[in-house]
Amino acid sequence: MKALLPYFHYLKPHWRLLLPGILCSIVFGVSSAGGIPFMINVVMSDLFEKRVDNPNLWPAIGVAAMLVGIFVIRGVFGFVGGYFMSWTGMNVAISIRDDLFAKLQSLPLAFFESNKKGDLLTKINNDAGAIQTLIIEVAAECVRQPATMLVAIGYLVVKSFTFGEFAFLLLFILAVPVLVLPVKMIGKHLKRRGREMQESHAHIMQHLTENLDALVEVRSFGLEGAQQEEFSKRMDYNRYVQLKLKKYELSQQPSMEIIVSIVIGAVCVFAYAKGITFATFAELGAVLYFTFDPLKRILRMFNIVHRTEGSLDRVSSVMDMELPMRDPEVPTLLERARGDIRFEGVTFAYADEPVLYDLSVDIAAGTNIALVGPSGAGKSTFIKLIPRFYDVSEGRILLDGSDIRDFRQADLRRNIAVVSQAPVLFDRSLHENILLGRPEATREEVEEAARRAYAHDFIMAFDKGYDTLAGERGDRLSGGQKQRIALARAFLRDAPILLLDEATSALDSESESFIQKALAELVKGKTVFSIAHRLSTIRHADRILVFEAGRIVAQGTHDSLLEDSDVYRNLVKKQSLA
Repeated sequence: MKALLPYFHYLKPHWRLLLPGILCSIVFGVSSAGGIPFMINVVMSDLFEKRVDNPNLWPAIGVAAMLVGIFVIRGVFGFVGGYFMSWTGMNVAISIRDDLFAKLQSLPLAFFESNKKGDLLTKINNDAGAIQTLIIEVAAECVRQPATMLVAIGYLVVKSFTFGEFAFLLLFILAVPVLVLPVKMIGKHLKRRGREMQESHAHIMQHLTENLDALVEVRSFGLEGAQQEEFSKRMDYNRYVQLKLKKYELSQQPSMEIIVSIVIGAVCVFAYAKGITFATFAELGAVLYFTFDPLKRILRMFNIVHRTEGSLDRVSSVMDMELPMRDPEVPTLLERARGDIRFEGVTFAYADEPVLYDLSVDIAAGTNIALVGPSGAGKSTFIKLIPRFYDVSEGRILLDGSDIRDFRQADLRRNIAVVSQAPVLFDRSLHENILLGRPEATREEVEEAARRAYAHDFIMAFDKGYDTLAGERGDRLSGGQKQRIALARAFLRDAPILLLDEATSALDSESESFIQKALAELVKGKTVFSIAHRLSTIRHADRILVFEAGRIVAQGTHDSLLEDSDVYRNLVKKQSLA
């Protein structure tokens, strides 16, 4: 139960729905525990035992009406209470998923590199849904069942004093610890199997995600059979875990009912031996039922908590995660940056694995910087440090003389435009995809940005023009078209700092030639960092940084590096500037 407590605050904003739901649940429980045994006593004792040969039907009609009335009360309040609790549950689920999604938006890229997409999707969908069900069930049962049980126990105490027979009360007291035993034993298994089931769901979701993201590769390499076999294995294991979980869930109810039946049987024998009338026995039997039933439900609720603890732990592992990159309490104001960037003794490591070593470089505003070096030399990591996708392990990065950690992340990133090697488009219109660069831009500004990226012509060739949907991840466009849409975003953003991570690698030579002309105009007065395969992309850069094994081993112009740097010379010969 302790793991559940932090999540009860999700109920607070919805108290206007929760309160009537709880009150209705209380009325439902009280009417069950008090009204039904009372009616049994009236019907069995007062009505039938006093019946004469020619009875007046009106008393029977009155009793029948009272009986119907009690069940109408139970039905109406049970329905209304259940409806309000379900409504609250839906709001709770939305709140949990909203907070979990918001948390994911604030976590650094390193988190997503060490956590699988399928596992995160399962936490948002399955785990959050399990917590929703648990919170609502606990919120309802924690009020309804104790209220029902207290009324029933009170009724049992009164009747025990009335008849002078306390054996019924004693049997109930003795049966309680016996009922707890199977719950405790089963609870341990439910916790373990519940976690295994959620992890199994995550593995299935991960497999589905990978398969759908790699449809071309699956078809190209004939992996359909292997993919199906792997999916079947994961489903078989999921079935195995669910059956184990179901086995323990289903064994709980019979074990408790057997114990209760033994108690009721003992009551029957005792009542018969003592000569207690059937009407009295029926009334006390009903009271015992409404005493044990809520107790069983309360104990079962604890096992539901055990079963869901895996989901609680999995969601909490994200929600409770400390943010390694926080905005300063008193941030330095940053509106539009000049673009002066300075690396001072910067070292960076993924976990404990160093990637960049003691980098120091000073870049004046408006400088066009090209980054070259073998794959894995640290170029992409270098430019990802500028918008604080990662924080440096040692040293610092200065923008216009201030440490970038002194700015709000949103302010810093608003001054930076990024075009990656494999840009992602959303399943929205092409106009909306370009508009992401600057959401307040006009239609005319969007079209001008597309023209500068040489995207306008192919956009207008579509039947719906700028209103054409890009498809999931932009699948309706070619690689070169997607890249030009991404470049159009950067043009529209008009940020003082541009980060181009192999931004022209997907373009044919003709398109690249046009875009290089557009970039030559765009980069005026801006600080530009470019990573590229092709010599044509970087030979006219103001300055080239040559990376090798996480260090800057040379820097200068194309011509000077050809003379002074063996590493650069070899890269040019191999045309492997990547």
